[in-house]
Amino acid sequence: MIYKLRTVDVWDTLIRRTCNPETVKLATALHVFLRFPHSLGVGLSNHWHLYEKRIEIERIMAREAEATGYDGEYEFIAVFRRWLETILRYPLSQDLDGIAKEIAENELRFEIINTFPDDGIIDFLASHPAEKTLYLSDFYMTSAMVDRILAHHGLNTLFPQGVVSCDVMLNKRSGRLFKYIQQMQNVGSNEHIHIGDNEYSDVEIPRQLGVTAIHYLPEADHRARIERDALFSSRDVLFTHMAESARQAAGSLGNRNDDAKAAFQLGLQAAPLFIGYMLFIAERSVIDNVEKLYFFTREGEFFYRLFDVLFPDGKYVGHDLPPRIVLAVSRYATLAASLNAVTLDEFNRIFTIGWQQRFSTLFEILGIDPCDFQPLLRRLNLSLEEIILYPQNDPRIAELLDDPAFSSAVSANLAKKKVLIRRYLEQQGYVPGKKVGVVDIGWRGSIQDNLARIAPECKTVGYYIGLWSYIVDHQLPNTIKHAFGLDRRYEQYPKSFEAYQPLELLCNSPNGSVVGYRNKDGMVFPLREINEEENAIFNDFILQFQNGVVYATKLQGPLLMSHAVMSQEMRDMGLSIWEKIVSRPIEQLVKAYCATPEHDVFGYGDYFKRGQAPSITHILAAIVSNRRRHEVIQYIRRTQWTEALHGLSIGRFHKFILVCIFFLAHQYRRRIILRKKAANRVVKKSQ
Repeated sequence: MIYKLRTVDVWDTLIRRTCNPETVKLATALHVFLRFPHSLGVGLSNHWHLYEKRIEIERIMAREAEATGYDGEYEFIAVFRRWLETILRYPLSQDLDGIAKEIAENELRFEIINTFPDDGIIDFLASHPAEKTLYLSDFYMTSAMVDRILAHHGLNTLFPQGVVSCDVMLNKRSGRLFKYIQQMQNVGSNEHIHIGDNEYSDVEIPRQLGVTAIHYLPEADHRARIERDALFSSRDVLFTHMAESARQAAGSLGNRNDDAKAAFQLGLQAAPLFIGYMLFIAERSVIDNVEKLYFFTREGEFFYRLFDVLFPDGKYVGHDLPPRIVLAVSRYATLAASLNAVTLDEFNRIFTIGWQQRFSTLFEILGIDPCDFQPLLRRLNLSLEEIILYPQNDPRIAELLDDPAFSSAVSANLAKKKVLIRRYLEQQGYVPGKKVGVVDIGWRGSIQDNLARIAPECKTVGYYIGLWSYIVDHQLPNTIKHAFGLDRRYEQYPKSFEAYQPLELLCNSPNGSVVGYRNKDGMVFPLREINEEENAIFNDFILQFQNGVVYATKLQGPLLMSHAVMSQEMRDMGLSIWEKIVSRPIEQLVKAYCATPEHDVFGYGDYFKRGQAPSITHILAAIVSNRRRHEVIQYIRRTQWTEALHGLSIGRFHKFILVCIFFLAHQYRRRIILRKKAANRVVKKSQ
């Protein structure tokens, strides 16, 4: 039999979503949350609160429609107008209707991106022919918008038009939409066939009206839909599913040696920490309205790679993300140019980095030849190889800085360095008057501070994995800093986070450290120092770890985007991963850490190997020998990570002694930090 009219349901019949329908609304809530971060009402602290407000308004408007004789339908642009009026504290300066339409357009784009055509419906329809075919849907988007979704998926030729419940304020659930379409098309119930997935709205109700109703529910597709819908039930369910998917996919990857496989697996497990951090950068860059994102070398090169994987089109829930670039910088390469005077107060920024410094390190940082000042150095009894304790308290250093010839030479060279790096920054679009975001692994935000001094006309917002508490007193007016993870400015100091070097190692780059800049043919280029021993470890272990993180990001990124996950929802999981990496590391990570040479550019000026621990004799001699004591302290300062001691090829008693010393050192350090924080609170209260 050929019917006069064939109507077909849209959702889960013609097209399917990659996610639960409610995640579409949640994504719109996230879009609005990021668009109006400073105008939201009290208590609306995340996108879930906005989502709940929208649901509440939809219920109210449905009841209002029923009170006027219609079914409980509403058109979502009208919902958005009332939603905005409800959630915003201040009236919008822009046209409210215009903004509501923009938000509706964003939700439509999200639907298009996260839908796909049912792969069996066309063949199924062929067995139920009709003279005319229309789609018929209970939905809050207009038929014009549904037309665009169908056109995107190539279904517009078969379904050039249709009717949506919100167009006429009648729905299939009541049966009134079926009667409406029959009157509009001048057909009777016996001439009408309807096909859809909902057993009540698409089958039971039309059959009660005499319509031939066919239940379309392919078993495999329906099972997949139930599984997708379940991911919206809780974030724990979603995150568990993501982790399991990554594990299953990685299980099929062979041809790796044991160390490479361990590194890759660690990357898979650690991925949520870094994915959450990337989401944090995206969210904050939209909220802070920065014009460009600069990813600082070296760790920023890995972060740039991840960011590119997660946001390949440069968009996030309907917002354009700022353009991004890797900026070749380092604390060493930017420090001298950021010094504004040759004074002890200003040079304290060098001396306080480490309380033990080889004197020659100062000349290397400043970029001047010590041979030009040999008479002065002999007079001050300063040797280039001398290890100076607390240089800021050494009267010889103060006298050196006060010397007119030395001060003049240093000032001239610092000025040259500043001009050179400013030109490099301008080449990269880092120009006066701009507000830019900077991305780095964190801890102090020193590079951001250096650049803020070099280019004070530029405002910078820093996005870090973690920040340490002692940056507070030195915050510059043209800098703002945010941390995704641990922020010791506002949080307690957990013992498990006493070492950050393992994360630095895992986020390392093979391209070397930036040690300066040079001018060639009118362009400024960074100079990078590459250590082949370090890169051998990078290729064997670190790269495999990073590839694991990237692999997981490629798998999990689309799920996170379609489910509108915010960084704050991944923070606890990320911190747990961080804590596990530091306190319960895998053997291969400890081995890589101990074998990787560290360039102590601000201390002894040489490369340091953590695997060469002081002997027991050396440690005992430190009780009576200042030199030996300082050497032991230097080993503790440079190694930091207590768990790394378990990777040393030394005896158990030797290892036990070192663990005890590290424990005491960390206790001392923690007390110092807590004392400083208490002192800062006292100062703030007195102001």
